[in-house]
Amino acid sequence: MTAEQGFASIRPVVHEPNETAVSMYRRSGYTPIGAITHPLRKAPYLCCEKILEAGG
Repeated sequence: MTAEQGFASIRPVVHEPNETAVSMYRRSGYTPIGAITHPLRKAPYLCCEKILEAGG
């Protein structure tokens, strides 16, 4: 997925207690933008976003 293909951003969702994954996304340039809940899970899912740049 790239900006050249018409994508402006990537928005993965990660289970907030998964500290390894949350840390990996932050190190990779993703910004937390909110959280969602699931009726069968106690902890929320963290929504992250990374803005894509054309040519990169």
